Amino acid sequence: MKKLALFLMLAFSFNLFASETYKCDFFGPNYDLIIDEEGNISLQNNSIKYECSKYFEPFPGTEVDLTKINCKSGSKKLDFYFTQYSENEIILSKNLVLSRDISCKK
Repeated sequence: MKKLALFLMLAFSFNLFASETYKCDFFGPNYDLIIDEEGNISLQNNSIKYECSKYFEPFPGTEVDLTKINCKSGSKKLDFYFTQYSENEIILSKNLVLSRDISCKK
C-alpha cells in the first residue's frame, strides 16, 4: 500500500511540472521550443534563452486571426507565425510569403 501511495504521489508531481519540448531546425544553431503547462513559451539553446508571448494578428482583408509569438532576450527580438501542424509538430514562419518554415518536432 505504501508503494502504491508513493507511486501515485510521484506520478502526480511529475504531471504538475510537465512541459512540451520541441526540437526546432533553424538555419544556424538549433533551438528548443518549450511550452509549459501554464502556457509560458520559451525558445532556447545552450547559449541564449528567449521568453516568448503568444498573440493574434488579423489576416489582412479577412476576419481570420493568425497566431504569432514574440520572443525577447535582452535587446534581441524574434517574431514568428506559429502553427500547430500536428500533435507532434509545430511550424514557425518568419513571413507569410517566401519564408522557409522552421519545423519543431517533439
